[in-house]
Amino acid sequence: MSRVALVQPPVWGIYDPPTALAQLSSCLKAAGHEVLVCDLNIELYRRRLPAYRDAWAIERSSFWTRLDDVRALLESHRDAVEEALSRLAAFRPDLVGLSVNTCSWPAARELARRLKERLPQARLAAGGPLFCVPSDPAPLRDAGVDFVVRGEGEKAFVELAGGRTVPEAGLPPLMDLDALPFLDLEAFPLDLYDPPGHMGRHISLMTSRGCVQQCVFCGPRAYWDGFRTMSGRRIYDEVRHHAAHRPDLEAIEFLDLLFNGRLETLREFCGLMAEAPPAPGLRWHANLVVRPDMDEALYRAMRAAGCRHVTFGIESGSQRVLGLMRKRYRIADADAALARAHGAGIAVTCNFMFGFPGETEADFQQTLAFLERNARRLDTAYPSRSYCTIEPHSYLAGHLDEFGVIPSPAHGQYWRSRDGSNTYPERLRRCEEFSRRARELGIHVGEGLQTSVEKDKWLSLGDYHESCGEREEAARCLRRYLECAPEDEAVRGRLAALNPS
Repeated sequence: MSRVALVQPPVWGIYDPPTALAQLSSCLKAAGHEVLVCDLNIELYRRRLPAYRDAWAIERSSFWTRLDDVRALLESHRDAVEEALSRLAAFRPDLVGLSVNTCSWPAARELARRLKERLPQARLAAGGPLFCVPSDPAPLRDAGVDFVVRGEGEKAFVELAGGRTVPEAGLPPLMDLDALPFLDLEAFPLDLYDPPGHMGRHISLMTSRGCVQQCVFCGPRAYWDGFRTMSGRRIYDEVRHHAAHRPDLEAIEFLDLLFNGRLETLREFCGLMAEAPPAPGLRWHANLVVRPDMDEALYRAMRAAGCRHVTFGIESGSQRVLGLMRKRYRIADADAALARAHGAGIAVTCNFMFGFPGETEADFQQTLAFLERNARRLDTAYPSRSYCTIEPHSYLAGHLDEFGVIPSPAHGQYWRSRDGSNTYPERLRRCEEFSRRARELGIHVGEGLQTSVEKDKWLSLGDYHESCGEREEAARCLRRYLECAPEDEAVRGRLAALNPS
């Protein structure tokens, strides 16, 4: 038996416990190993200083990719970091695992160096979403990481804990997701996650990997090849397990890219939930894709099973733009899906994107028409505040010429079309017009932000204009931002550098 410590470096977002570590912990314990889980992210968030009040907001994700900024944050919170390192050292682990994604790698690099100094005898491994796609492991290896786990980590970390090695290319993916043990949530302070009022007392589960769609803008789809899902019985059994261990559980958040990738699984799960509810009044939310083969009866079965809210990635009301995105549905199918969900008594949220490459003003007006046509069936319209980001590892990112896109070296949000008509400010304008129209129709507009729309607008515009070399306009926008967030010393320093006078 080995001692294994699993560490989540700080990174934006505090909605849920790190599901990957909860899954790894359960697999390691099932193999007989002793496990200590340290979510340094939530620990630092709860003790954050005023200057970093908004650093964990989803719209501040780029902060975490800047090594100097992350070093400054860790230094400012050195007491909390030191407490965590001392706790890990006292555990005396044989193996330490770091969960790393695109935004957490700078923090992971700093933690790896400090862990190697404190625990020279422990083997240090890094895995996670960053290594589910082609990535350079050199910065982490230079910081002391001994092993980089590529691809899915459940089997690989068990091998490493047993003193064995794994191939550089990683192990084959787990095809039978039913074989996974239930998530180990015991080590996480569940009441500290998620902003108050979001879903109440809930847990989040991920029951599938991959997607049945081929949307060209989607980066996360690159993490998995194809689509795999647990059976309806396996999903139900896990829900029942957690409900039994947490009597105050009110809701389940399914984190899957889509929950209706296999309708047989969905029907089986709903039948079991309706026949023997795991807890009185337990409700759930899931992401769905538009499927014309989902009839009214299936939506009613979802409602009977506790589903109270679904989210559709509609993105555009233009059939032409949906074709460019390679979304596999017709606008009429989307109208019908919203009507069926609403008719079954399920709240509906729809996500929308603005300024996809090739979208014209006429296409945008068709999105507004979709909004108007479905106003009575739509509870929340969520306008993406990133509008249309060039996500790493998406098909779009790898084929910019095909879509007439000129990228920005500063951020995936700030690209422009080759003809100059589609820019970040234009995408912002469409988002603001969409939001105004939704409110006029009586539709709730989801912000999806953890700061405010005003803060996000002026900070992002400042970043955009700075990336274009437009220093005076960037300074003007950052001054507007500081009117909303005067305590943000990092931005105040940027403003001083832009406009020393």
